[in-house]
Amino acid sequence: KYYVNRSDDGGLTYGPAIVAAIGGNKTGNIDVDQRDGTVYFFHQGPSPDDNQVRVAIGQPVSLAVPPAVYTVSVAATGRNPIAALFPVCKVASDGTLYVAYSDGGDAIFVSHSRDHGRTWGTPLRVSDLGHGSVSLMPWMETGERPGSLALVWYGTSPADNELGLSGNNDSSDWRVFYAHVVDATSSQPTAL
Repeated sequence: KYYVNRSDDGGLTYGPAIVAAIGGNKTGNIDVDQRDGTVYFFHQGPSPDDNQVRVAIGQPVSLAVPPAVYTVSVAATGRNPIAALFPVCKVASDGTLYVAYSDGGDAIFVSHSRDHGRTWGTPLRVSDLGHGSVSLMPWMETGERPGSLALVWYGTSPADNELGLSGNNDSSDWRVFYAHVVDATSSQPTAL
């Protein structure tokens, strides 16, 4: 079970823990829509749905109180189990919710929702390191311009490997990669 509790005094004390979701073992971060207090917590689905990125959504009745109930929605379904922890979420200043995740290490994808996580756009692949590469542990920030995202992740490819091997192994040399998306909410988004 995943629990969320809130502090209103800078972490000195916390209110009661509320069950936000059940199942899965790969957790992401929590983000809060500063406009209305909606809390978003991302995590991997439980087996056999470990290829799903799920979001627990808590909508409070007002900014003065924490959410009392969370609902769970599927944000994305990958071809592979969601890899290496940390699907990451961010709420933009316009309320658009974004998630970035690794699809089994094959690539980093990002998707968005404009309706508090109820429905999601088609995932956009933002990494392309080639055959035999691995891309893990994404992080992102939103920009002030709607649809603007900056993403970073760790990656390795056979060309970066001391022995020319593919995948994640002891001879892998890891690098940090970056992508800038300027139109993530359009029907044809582009990663630069």
